[in-house]
Amino acid sequence: MVWESLEAPFDVDTFVEGLSWLASSPGCPGCLAGAGWPACPLRACAQDKSVRGCFDCNEYPCPTVSTEEAAHQRELIEQIKSAGLAKYIKAKRGELK
Repeated sequence: MVWESLEAPFDVDTFVEGLSWLASSPGCPGCLAGAGWPACPLRACAQDKSVRGCFDCNEYPCPTVSTEEAAHQRELIEQIKSAGLAKYIKAKRGELK
């Protein structure tokens, strides 16, 4: 297989599953929303701990988000932790000046 010959640093089946979800989804609704990419390790962790997301978890940062693949999520988590969820959402909606 081509991917094996390239020594891809990820699981191809999980990658394809994630792309399929992304192509058919309007976006991530949040870890506890009951929807989203079924194989998301961040979502599974948040659901197990009953937190809204990594930004609410006392164990963050942890091995689940320490991989290179989670770099974008870590950036968002840090922004939410810094501002607080409500203020972050308002800023994204353009409601803060």
